[in-house]
Amino acid sequence: MTLADLDQPHRVRRSELIALFGLTDREADVAALLGEGASLDDAARRLEISEHTVRQHLKAVFGKVGVSRQAELVRIISRLA
Repeated sequence: MTLADLDQPHRVRRSELIALFGLTDREADVAALLGEGASLDDAARRLEISEHTVRQHLKAVFGKVGVSRQAELVRIISRLA
């Protein structure tokens, strides 16, 4: 049995995302933040890049992970816990 504190954000190791999906460091940063529940705007602010750049990274992530929607990506990332 695995217990999780649902009040705490889910943390995904970017090294795991890089190894599993062949993401770049920055793509893994974006994917991990979205997996933790951050919005695109939040991710942009935290990574100190534009929202447009976040969207470009996200588009690349979708292709590498094999999804077409952010909700699908978050669902896959949440299963990595």
